[in-house]
Amino acid sequence: MFVIQRDLDHAEALYNRALSYLTIVDLITQAQEGSEKPLEYDTIVEPPPLLNLTDILATDLQEQVFTLDEEAADDELPELTGEQVGINQRVENPLAQSINDLNRAVEAQPDFAEAIYTRAYLLFNSGNFHLAIVDLSRLIELDHEIEIAYSLRAQASYALRKYPDAAADFSSLLELGEESLEIFFYRGSSYFHLEEYEKAIEDWTQAIDLDPENSDILLNRAFAYQILEDYRNAIIDYHAVIEIVPESPGIYKNLGDIYMQLELYKSAVDYYSQAIEYEPENEVAYFNRGIAHLELEDYESAIADFEKVVSLAPETKGIYNRLGDARFMVEQFQQAVSEYLLAIEQNPEDIIALYNLGRTYANLEEFADAKLYFDQAIDIESEFPEALMASAEMAFRLGEFQTAVDRYSDYLELEPGNDQIFYNRGLAFYSLGEFGRAIVDQTRAIEFNSELLDAYYQRGLSYFQEEQYLSAIEDWAHVIEEYPEYVQAYYSTGLAYFFLEEAESAIEFFTKVIELDPEYGYAYYFRANVLMSIQEFDRTLDDYTMAINLETELGHSYYNRGVAHLQRGYQTKAIEDFKMVLEVSEDPELIAQTKEVLKGFGINP
Repeated sequence: MFVIQRDLDHAEALYNRALSYLTIVDLITQAQEGSEKPLEYDTIVEPPPLLNLTDILATDLQEQVFTLDEEAADDELPELTGEQVGINQRVENPLAQSINDLNRAVEAQPDFAEAIYTRAYLLFNSGNFHLAIVDLSRLIELDHEIEIAYSLRAQASYALRKYPDAAADFSSLLELGEESLEIFFYRGSSYFHLEEYEKAIEDWTQAIDLDPENSDILLNRAFAYQILEDYRNAIIDYHAVIEIVPESPGIYKNLGDIYMQLELYKSAVDYYSQAIEYEPENEVAYFNRGIAHLELEDYESAIADFEKVVSLAPETKGIYNRLGDARFMVEQFQQAVSEYLLAIEQNPEDIIALYNLGRTYANLEEFADAKLYFDQAIDIESEFPEALMASAEMAFRLGEFQTAVDRYSDYLELEPGNDQIFYNRGLAFYSLGEFGRAIVDQTRAIEFNSELLDAYYQRGLSYFQEEQYLSAIEDWAHVIEEYPEYVQAYYSTGLAYFFLEEAESAIEFFTKVIELDPEYGYAYYFRANVLMSIQEFDRTLDDYTMAINLETELGHSYYNRGVAHLQRGYQTKAIEDFKMVLEVSEDPELIAQTKEVLKGFGINP
């Protein structure tokens, strides 16, 4: 009993001496005053301390009294032992001496609440939050209703970004009846960092009820509403902040962002312009206003804004892509190429820049270069559907039909229900002479989109190549029914009837082609062929003459007209036509055949 009393007396003596050291120090109050600087817009305003904290030469304490491993994991906090904090160390600094005496007092009497609290307070003020939490947790073990311990521990946890612990301690304060604006502010901010935005809004609303003019909390609540896409309430809160702090460019920028999300681009431009008025070098506002101008198709204004961003912050992510887009839309393709190349230089794996560069080369009809950049984008991101489709289209244009088929197939693995891709792959199969597979793809395209008339027409061509003329005619009849001026469908139907040797039907459809397009040379040529087959030579001569005038199949048109002249007994005209064949034709077989005919007339060509 005597030993215990002696330890207690010794601990109290050390504690009192520690307090005496503190009384000789000139403590400087460091109260924070909310937010008098322009309000930020990409994060919340952090709450001020609940207490007027004191500058106690934290650096001196850390260097002279103890060492704390700042990178220690949360579950490896150092124990506050006498050896660690330097009980036997004597320093001239009275604050350091105070800490030493408090350490010795707690070691002598582990449940000495006043000494533990004072040491926790000094540790907290010095920024040693991990050690402060150790002492404050011990205090709470000794007394579950000690409000100041919860308050300090909550703030220390918040400072360490241990937001669940901070929120729990602020909740404990509220349970103890300590309702205040600051507590709601802090706990709301803790919930915000935990992405529990509804809870954050609820707490900040409680705080605003206590202080409706608090611009920091109004701003935070507006930002939370914006994240939750509750734009109506966000707009209300932002305007309330503007009433209190009008010169806040960040708020105008946020309002611009909201109107962008609502696709009200003119309003977005207005708010971004106000942000720029208050902060003329706000590159974010220029960048976003440029995007709004793009959406409004005001490309020159977009270019001006993006060029301003380049002058202010040339490393801004995405700026060269956007500037390239604006130049692309005004057909400044070479300049757009330069912008996209800068974007790729900035980030060689920027698949959007690679894709856009390929698109620009495609518009310049430099298809090989276009395909090169589309393929580079695919090498980086194999599941990039737009690049797969674009690469396939370039391959098709370059005559690389199997590559086109492969790219379209890769696309369909990602989006198996795309009617246009089935149609395009069908075209590639057709170009490869794989008509059966072309029919399958065009059928799938029709299944997904029964209004895709081109798929019916193209399937008809594949049936035609497979000599399934009736199936071809059926597809083209559907096209004509839906689009009576589809000239090519009439022409193809005429060809199918020609090969079916149904002369009258063939003549009917070729005639319809000529009605719709009087300069369709092949319609005259094939109608002439049909008329020749039924020995209507006068009409035959007229049609071959029109085909010749329209420079259609000149060699065969002259030859066949020569034959028709012979049938009508016009030998001189026939010989003239046969001689013309030799002048215009490059077909060896036709030339040889014509020479034999001329020899029959005693002419040696």
